[in-house]
Amino acid sequence: MKMNGGETKTRDLKEALHAYEKEILLTVLHENCYNISKSARVLGISRQNLQHKIKRHHIAVAHGTAGSTQG
Repeated sequence: MKMNGGETKTRDLKEALHAYEKEILLTVLHENCYNISKSARVLGISRQNLQHKIKRHHIAVAHGTAGSTQG
């Protein structure tokens, strides 16, 4: 049975999950001074997987951000 507005709710869920994942990534990256390897270990994913997620979420991770006070 197809419910009215089902596609919209799915899209909303995807957007919410995307936003939540980005929030988690940003938090863990910040807590680990944007060290990709450390952050990946904390998240329990591979470094390559984290790099893919960073790219997908358009998260800027500049080299040399460790110790930076920028938020």
